[in-house]
Amino acid sequence: MGDRNKTTNQTHSDGGDNADEAKCEVNTAPETEAKIWASWQQLDAEERSLAMRLGVYGPDPIPLTDNQEKEWRKGLARLVGLSLVQRSQRLMVSLPPLVRQFVRERLDESPERETLRRS
Repeated sequence: MGDRNKTTNQTHSDGGDNADEAKCEVNTAPETEAKIWASWQQLDAEERSLAMRLGVYGPDPIPLTDNQEKEWRKGLARLVGLSLVQRSQRLMVSLPPLVRQFVRERLDESPERETLRRS
């Protein structure tokens, strides 16, 4: 997933007169990547295929049809349970940015990539 040792520094200030600044590092990898990998390993082939299908979309929430929601109910529940997909409404899902990147990398390696990109 790109730069394996990327960290982001964030500064927080409470806005008071003696505002103490606290810096924290948010490590986006390798811990996050390891968690995503661990979740990915728990998926069956059908659930992985669904995750890759959803990974084709951009960062905006993905609207589902009633038929998709019914057809994918079990797989979506599994992906949500493993924190690979987020539900914003009954018929709207999204992938967190790092998950989307991870899934797209798996899609690029997949023999079914052309089929999933066309669907």
